[in-house]
Amino acid sequence: MNRIFLFIIILFSVFHLSGQDSIDTIKITKQNGNLKFYKGNQECTFLELSKFVQSNPEAYKFYKQAKLNRNFSGAIFGIGFITTCYGLLFGIAEGIEKEESSLVWSGLIAGVVVGGGVMALSIPIGKAYKQNITKAIDYYNTGILHSKVNHTLLRAGINENGITLQIRF
Repeated sequence: MNRIFLFIIILFSVFHLSGQDSIDTIKITKQNGNLKFYKGNQECTFLELSKFVQSNPEAYKFYKQAKLNRNFSGAIFGIGFITTCYGLLFGIAEGIEKEESSLVWSGLIAGVVVGGGVMALSIPIGKAYKQNITKAIDYYNTGILHSKVNHTLLRAGINENGITLQIRF
C-alpha cells in the first residue's frame, strides 16, 4: 500500500514540475502599417527587444542590422522630406515675388522631384528593416524552443523488486 501511495505522489509531482515551463516567444503583428512586438501578452518597443535578443548571438546580429536599416531609412526619408518642403516653399515664395515663372517653377519642380526621389530611396531600406527584424525574432524564438527542450528522461515503474525510478540527464 505504501509503495502505491509513493508511486502516485511521485507521478503527480513529475507532471506538476513539467507543467511549469512556459515559453515566452516574441510575436510580430502589423497594425496601421507599423510593426508591433509582443513578448507573451505584453507589448514591447523596438528598443526593449535588444534586452531579449542579446542572449542569442545570431539573432542579435540581425537585430543590429535591422536597427541600422531603421535609422538609415528614417534619416534618408527625413532628408527627402526636408528637400521637398524646401523646394515647395522656396519655389512658391520666389515665384510669387519675382513672377519669372519659367526659372523659378523649374527650381520648384526640381526640388520636389529630388526630395521625392530621396524619400523613395528609403522604401527598400525600410523593407530590409522588416526582413532583418523578422529574422532576428525567428532566430530568437528558435533558440528558445531548442533550449527549452527537456533532454531528461524519467521512468517510473513497478517490477518484482519494487518500485523503480530512473532519471537520466
